[in-house]
Amino acid sequence: MKTIPVLLLLAAAAGAQDLLPPGVLLVSRIKNHIRQEMKRLPDCTCLQTVRRFRKPAGGTMQPLDTVRLEVLFTGHQELYGSPGSGAFSEDPPIAFVSSGMLGDGMFGTFVKNIFIEEAAMFVYRGEEDLADRRVAKYDFRLPSMLSEYRISLPEGSGVAGVKGSFWADPQSFDLVRLEVHTDDLPPALPIEDVVNVMNYAHVDVGGQTILLPETQEVRMVRLNGEESRNTVELTHCRSFQTESTIRTDVEAVAAAVLRTEPTGPAVKVGSAVRTVPAGFLVTVRLKTPITEKSAVGASIEAVVAGDVKSKSGVLIPDGAVVHGRIRRLERSGQAGEYHVVGLELVDIEAGDARLRFFAELQSLDAAGAEWIVSGQTKTTRNATESFWVEDLPGVGAFSVKGKTFELAAGAKMVWKTRALANPAR
Repeated sequence: MKTIPVLLLLAAAAGAQDLLPPGVLLVSRIKNHIRQEMKRLPDCTCLQTVRRFRKPAGGTMQPLDTVRLEVLFTGHQELYGSPGSGAFSEDPPIAFVSSGMLGDGMFGTFVKNIFIEEAAMFVYRGEEDLADRRVAKYDFRLPSMLSEYRISLPEGSGVAGVKGSFWADPQSFDLVRLEVHTDDLPPALPIEDVVNVMNYAHVDVGGQTILLPETQEVRMVRLNGEESRNTVELTHCRSFQTESTIRTDVEAVAAAVLRTEPTGPAVKVGSAVRTVPAGFLVTVRLKTPITEKSAVGASIEAVVAGDVKSKSGVLIPDGAVVHGRIRRLERSGQAGEYHVVGLELVDIEAGDARLRFFAELQSLDAAGAEWIVSGQTKTTRNATESFWVEDLPGVGAFSVKGKTFELAAGAKMVWKTRALANPAR
């Protein structure tokens, strides 16, 4: 038997790779990387803030309401509860509001259906720039017979196929954006399209950095011209460890429900940690310097400056460590002469206790810089600029003048804690 030298085998393998169509090897690596990311995803919970809009047939888009839920992802299943309650249910999220459009599947269903199961077809579209990074773009398609995307409306329900595009980093193989459209819709559904667009970011959960969806936009267009749109933001993601109770009685809801997978059996999951009560002023000093070169998503720390006291004693001691991350950092203004910065503070480490932290930024004191707290208008020589930011719990946003800047260690911020009550109305 003739032996083929190892070097020749390696050369042949390399030659075979060269013969593959562009993007084939890359998509294989991206899918494998996503599989590994999903395997190491811990049971985790995030606060989900949904802003809902509706446009009647022939009308204009108008804001409907804001819904805030806590979503738990465990074992490839999404469960929902009222913020801070520690109790989760298999009910679809629409059960918490009873009307309008509210979808699920943001955490894992689309990813599982498209990347993990060997059913979707992919077409490589080359590389392009997206959000200041070079990414590879692919189109995909998954027929309804292989899809898990169930859409339920008052008029009926059915499983739809999906098609769309995704963008991934060709070096790290991380998923950056996923855009999903319906395809091959059941005749019983009076809709033209449902579009889901999700953007992904690295988040520190339980001491490990994992890739999670950070924002989502859902748009449903009916055949009569009526349109619903939701914008979704996830904040305060954390791991779950201790036991809690899940309610499994699911009542019928006569509303638009975008379901992407059937609910599974009841399971035991973790409960929420204690949250800092509402109405307390907490002064912190930044430990992590922030400049225009800092990365969105980077972890930051601050320390509590002075005891925070309640009637029963010290609620948060002086020197307690505050954990968070940079949520937003972007240039603004016609010449980029301002930066809009958003800081997300997640929890406070006080001795052996770890407290969830939801608060609004009240003031910011940074020597040597001109700071503008969000909600104000800044008048410049050429124009008046208004800075608009999302109202996300625990995220303080502001703007700073200059093409370069530094928020130095020691910068003082005052936050006022707020309740986790659902603002749906």
